Amino acid sequence: MCRMRPGDEPSVCPGARRPFSVARHRICVISYAFLPGIGVAQAACMSVMAYHLTMRPTDDTWIARDAAERRRLARCLYACGDQRGLLAFRSVDTHLHAIVGGSRTEAGQFARIVESALRRRLPLVRPFEPARIRPIDTFKHLRSTLSYLFRQGQHHGLVSFDREHEASSLLDLLGMRLINSRATNARLFEALPRLSRADLLALLDLPLDRETDPPDYLSAGSAAVALPSLSGREPSARAARAAVLRLVDGRIPLRQIADSIEVSTRTLERDRGTADPQFVATIAKMAKLRAALRHNNDDLPSEPTRRARNVSPPATDRPLSR
Repeated sequence: MCRMRPGDEPSVCPGARRPFSVARHRICVISYAFLPGIGVAQAACMSVMAYHLTMRPTDDTWIARDAAERRRLARCLYACGDQRGLLAFRSVDTHLHAIVGGSRTEAGQFARIVESALRRRLPLVRPFEPARIRPIDTFKHLRSTLSYLFRQGQHHGLVSFDREHEASSLLDLLGMRLINSRATNARLFEALPRLSRADLLALLDLPLDRETDPPDYLSAGSAAVALPSLSGREPSARAARAAVLRLVDGRIPLRQIADSIEVSTRTLERDRGTADPQFVATIAKMAKLRAALRHNNDDLPSEPTRRARNVSPPATDRPLSR
């Protein structure tokens, strides 16, 4: 029997299948290249490591405008991509980037499933354009594409928007968030075994050397579980409340904690002493990011109003029609 843990989310996407393995796929496609009757072009297609997908609404509107929508997007991507080869994703403005393993057909199916799920869960009026699907065929190409994804803010001149990376899988790779990302993280580290925490922190492009204050922990709680607030009854909300209380209890009044995370003091009293060490550690890491952003004076716009500039993808990307 499958048992869910706090931070997991039931899949919103039908058709679950065996989880994709980059290593297994890579071994199979290399062997195909030596079979008789396989042409050079077909063998080259089979040797693709993964695909870089770009998805954009037809009206060029912003996909996720605020923190609540960005957190919903992240949960949706993991729910749809957990068993469909997802390796990484990032959305900043009018488009969403994802790296997906498997065949090109599977990459196209992933795009259609994600687009349909996002239209159900976000206020997107128009459908998506046909996804742009480009092959990634070397380790160096995969590394450069990953950097391109996570540095979308810099590429599009939107450095101050979503500096928290809530619409990104970078938080999960850095251990700053607890949602259903284990399979996706494992696939990426399997594909890039030399990818280190230092490499990922460089992609975050923000030093995490500031002292944390109680407000940082209070704002980090809901972000660490990708929920709009901690007032709900979800197991992850309860676990995050208990962890936040462990981190700030005794430093500020209980009433102030309760008001900040939108629950009653009675609820907090009930949660006291039940903190999961994993949630405590994760929220502490997220609080370091919040402290860095606060000291860096990043004022996030409440409503995105300007369009992103056209930015070319990495030079090694070769476009394919869908």
